[in-house]
Amino acid sequence: MEARESSLFARSHEWKDRVASMHGINFGGLMFTFPVPLHSTFTPPEAGLYAVQVSDRSFGPLPYQPIYFGQGGKLCEQRLAEHPRYSQWCAHGFAHRGLFVSFFSTGTMPETTRLEFAARLLSQYLQPWDPRTQAHMSGLRMAAEE
Repeated sequence: MEARESSLFARSHEWKDRVASMHGINFGGLMFTFPVPLHSTFTPPEAGLYAVQVSDRSFGPLPYQPIYFGQGGKLCEQRLAEHPRYSQWCAHGFAHRGLFVSFFSTGTMPETTRLEFAARLLSQYLQPWDPRTQAHMSGLRMAAEE
């Protein structure tokens, strides 16, 4: 019994070391920053994509499930707590564990390309029958057409 317990203990340390060595979180092959609380003061000044997430231990390899993807010309100007979908994020079943956000810098990428990336990530990570997915996809289409 002691050998089994020490083996499990050793594996938990290996997992903690592995997570600690990660510098970010991968969504769709893009390395976003490590998730920080949504109300954190950290927001990059450049253009990019962002992923809103909830803590979900069943999601892996890191326990952060994306619930929204968006984009902005200057991420530091995004006021996520004032976002039109903020109340939907807060209503998520795991939102009581906190809302988190990660960023991916896109440099000088045009807005239309950022919108395409956000739509692709959304379709990859959110279920197509989810009403949030349908509403977000139509919002991305309207923004791309403007």
